[in-house]
Amino acid sequence: GGKDYEKIEQARLLSSSEYSVNSSLGYITLSSALNPDEVLAVAFQYTYRGKTYQVGEFSADIDNTSNSLYVKMLKGTTTSPQLPIWHLMMKNVYSLGAYQIQSTNFKFDVKYLSDTTGTELNYIPEGNINGKPLLQVMNLDRLDANKEPNVDGRFDFLEGYTVVASKGRVIFPVVEPFGSHLKKAMGGGAIADKYVYQELYDCTLPVARQYSDKNKYVMTGEYQASAGNVIRLNAMNVPRGSVVVTAGGVTLTENSDYTVDYNMGTVTITNQSIIDAGTNISVSMENQSTFSMQRKTLMGLDLDYAFNKDFHVGATLMHYGEKALTEKVSIGDELVNNTIWGANVSYKTNFMWLTNLLNKIPTVNATAPSSFNFKGEFAQLIPHQAKTGSNAGSSYIDDFESTQSGIDLRSPYSWFLASTPYDPSASALFPEAGLSNN
Repeated sequence: GGKDYEKIEQARLLSSSEYSVNSSLGYITLSSALNPDEVLAVAFQYTYRGKTYQVGEFSADIDNTSNSLYVKMLKGTTTSPQLPIWHLMMKNVYSLGAYQIQSTNFKFDVKYLSDTTGTELNYIPEGNINGKPLLQVMNLDRLDANKEPNVDGRFDFLEGYTVVASKGRVIFPVVEPFGSHLKKAMGGGAIADKYVYQELYDCTLPVARQYSDKNKYVMTGEYQASAGNVIRLNAMNVPRGSVVVTAGGVTLTENSDYTVDYNMGTVTITNQSIIDAGTNISVSMENQSTFSMQRKTLMGLDLDYAFNKDFHVGATLMHYGEKALTEKVSIGDELVNNTIWGANVSYKTNFMWLTNLLNKIPTVNATAPSSFNFKGEFAQLIPHQAKTGSNAGSSYIDDFESTQSGIDLRSPYSWFLASTPYDPSASALFPEAGLSNN
C-alpha cells in the first residue's frame, strides 16, 4: 500500500465543514492540512454530454457491509513526485495568512528578482514575454473593473477562480504558473530554461528550495481583511462543552447565539444583532496543556502531639515520586523521587515576675502578665534515585538510531570540488599533488 492503493480499516466521512468543493473547476479544498500518515479519498459523480459518470463507490452501492468500499485515492501515506497522485495536488494556490479578504483596495502583483539590476521587476526582460507584466502572463489580469475582457493592470478579483476570500487564498488560473506555463509563454529554448522554475512542481518543497538560481519570484500586494462572524480558537479537537462565549460580560447560549466546530476549533456567531452592535466578544475554553499522562505519586503524614495547652510537638513526612512514560528520559526532564521530613516544637507561658520587674521603672505601670513564646522548625530533603526511566535514574542523551542520512547524488548542490589526492610514493596516480606551494 501507499503507492497504487491503500487499505484503511477505520475510515471516517468528513463533515461539510471540513472541506469545500468547487464543482465548476472540480477541486476540493480541505479546511486543515492532513498528517503524513493520513489518507484522503473521494467518490463522486459528474455529467458529461448529458451522461452521468461515477468515480468510486458510495455506501449505498454496497449491500453487504462486510465488503470493501473502493474510492479514488487523492493522497496516500507515501508522498513522492514519482507517484501519479503527485500531480493531483494543487501547487498553484497561495495563502495570504488572513481570512475574509475584501475586494476593496486589494492589490496583488508577481515580480522577478533580477540579478542584473538587483531589483524586483514585474516582468521578465527576455524571451517572447519581454516587457509583459507577469500578472498578465499568469492570466491574473484579463478583465477590467467592469468584468469586460480588457487588461487594466490590476489583479482580477474573482471569487472561486482567482481568490477564496473566506480563507484568504490566491489561486493562479494555471496548473504550473512558474513551470510549464511560463515555459510555454516564453517559447521554450535555452532562455526559457533560465527562468522556468520546474523543480517547484517536480520535486518536494525542501528540494526545490535548493535551486536558488530559480527561486527568485516574489508576490507582493495589499489587502484588507476582517474576522467577520467566525472566531478561530487556534486549537484542534476542543473538548465538547468547554467553550464559553460572552458578549459585553453576558454569557451567550450555544446553538442559539453561536455554534462551535470542536474538530476545527472555530466559533461562529449566529446572532446577527450582536455583530451589528459591535459588542466585544470574549471566548474562553478548556486548556488541556496542563494535563499529563505521566503517573505521579504524592503521600504525606502530619503528626501533632499536645503535652498541654502550652507545649506542642509535631512531625511531618512527605514523599513525591514520578514514573516515566518511556524508558528514555531526556536531559531536563529527569524524574523526581524525593522525600522530605521535618519536626516542629512550640512552647508558651505567662509569668508575673517580669511585669513586677518592669514596674520598678518610674515611668512604667504594667498590670498584664508577661508571656514567653518559642517556636522551632527543622526540615530535611532526602533525594532518591528514580526507579524507572533510562537505566533507573540516568538521563537519555542519544541512542544514535537516526544517524543515517541520505544524500542525493543527482543534486548538483551535493558535490564540491575536492583537492588532489597526495601520495609521496613513486607510483602515485597524481604526482602533481606534490607541487603545492611550488
